[in-house]
Amino acid sequence: MRIIAPTETAPGETRVALVPRSATQLVSTGATVAIQAGAGAAAGITDAAYREVSAEVVADRKALLAEERRSWPTQTSSWSFAAPMSSSSAR
Repeated sequence: MRIIAPTETAPGETRVALVPRSATQLVSTGATVAIQAGAGAAAGITDAAYREVSAEVVADRKALLAEERRSWPTQTSSWSFAAPMSSSSAR
């Protein structure tokens, strides 16, 4: 699984979607993490801090978001959902 975190764009926003500690936890599960360069700057987190925990820092926002869109399932995807439990299987 690949997880991406672009920079927040709302005026005055100082939060970041993903902090290095969370990136570490995600990487430890086998996920790959990519964050937009400068995403943590307003929160005092450097790009180097993300690199230290094996997150990829991507300079190009459009490329980062295009990558994310390519991973969306299509309407013809084979997602499966659990069927509702019947009263007999709920026991």
